Formats: sequence, C-alpha cells, structure tokens
Amino acid sequence: MKKGIFIFISLFFIGCGSHQQSLVRSESRAPVKKIEEKDLNLKLINAVNGGDLEELKGLLASGGNPNIRDNESLTLLMLAVSSQQFAIVEFLVEAGAEVFLKTESEQIQPDKTAFDFIGGEEDVQRILQKVLNKEEIHPDDLNPSLYTQITLKSSANLNWLFKKGADVNYIRKNPSGSDKDNALIFLLSQRGVVGDEFMKLKELFDILMSQPNIDVKSKVGRNTPLKKANQRAQENNEYEVIVQALKAKGA
Repeated sequence: MKKGIFIFISLFFIGCGSHQQSLVRSESRAPVKKIEEKDLNLKLINAVNGGDLEELKGLLASGGNPNIRDNESLTLLMLAVSSQQFAIVEFLVEAGAEVFLKTESEQIQPDKTAFDFIGGEEDVQRILQKVLNKEEIHPDDLNPSLYTQITLKSSANLNWLFKKGADVNYIRKNPSGSDKDNALIFLLSQRGVVGDEFMKLKELFDILMSQPNIDVKSKVGRNTPLKKANQRAQENNEYEVIVQALKAKGA
C-alpha cells in the first residue's frame, strides 16, 4: 500500500512539473512578439539613417509603420529631413508619414515637426519644403542644387534631382551675370580628390555621363570638361579613366 502511495505521489509531482513547463513555454511566446516588433522598428530607423531606400520600401511593405519614433522621439521623416535625403523624404510622405507630428521629448523643447529639421543650403531648404508640402518642383528649383550635391558627394540626391527633371547642362552664373560653369566642369574643377573621395567623385561623374542629353563638348568661358579632366590627370593619374570616358563620348 505504501509503495502504491509513493508511486501515486511521484506521478502527481511529475505531472505538475510537466504542467509548469508547458505554462512557461506558453508564457514565453509573448515577449518574442514584442522583440520582433522592436526589431522591425530598429530596421526602419537603420534604413533611414543608412539612406537605404529599397530596404525602407521593403520594410514598410511588410507591415512597418512610417510614423514610428527613435529613442529620442524623432520620427523617420524627421531623421530623413535632418540628413537631407530627398528620395527618402519624398517616399515617406507618399507612404503616409505625418509631416506635422511633433516631438514628444523633454530634451527637445519646444516641440518640433519635420519642417523644423530642415537645414543646409538655401537650395536644399527650398526643395525639402516643397517635398514636405507635396508641391510641384520646377527645374529652376532643382538646378542650383546640382552643385550642392556634387560638393556633398551625394549620389543619391544627384540621381533624385535628375529623376525630377534637373538639367545636366544647366550653366551657373557669376554674380556679374557671366557664365561660370556647368555641373560637369564644376565636378572636374575640384582639386586634391584622391582615394575613397575620388571613387565618390567617379560615381557622381558616372551619374552625369549617364544623362542622355549631356553635352561633353560644352564650353563655359575658357573651360571644357576635357580640359579640366586633363588638368586633374596631371595631378592624379586616377583621373585618366575619366579622360578616356569623355573622349569615348565624343569630347
């Protein structure tokens, strides 16, 4: 009889242990879902900070929220505006990001909207204002920023400007009103560009050269693209590839 009672008690505790384990497994599922949600938000933030538009599109298509905030209360749109990422700002607005959401942080006072994070050169500010307001952008508003984006070596913004109708052959003026340069001549006028910085410059050069109506024979004042490229090649033989590309295009 005692042996039977011992077996019964042992089975009872074993059964309780199994039940407790099943409860633990069941209860552990909830935190996993929360972690996945945090991971998605972190991926969205990283995509914006990294300027990865395709990644951002995929994350939003898979259920991401365009209005999430980072740990400083900044929305994705605020992050994109503050880093002057034209294409990402435009995409977020089209994807439903609310431009008038305000920061909710004691560290940022008074509260700000995406408009308050606009900075940079006047041409950049003008473009970001129009994108946030969903206004039509005239090429006259785009062309001056060709030079800004070349200076910043922003291939993403340069591509976006051409997609929106910027003129690759636009000629910038001197304060006196005389012709100063165009984007290609300006790009090749920069001195002391070597190594990684040259690779960025070459990427911008390739974008300019890919425009179907680019005039590689253009002459502004005494300068032509080929003349500037040859001058740079004398200083840095990395430019020889640019010289040859211009000649192949008819310069």
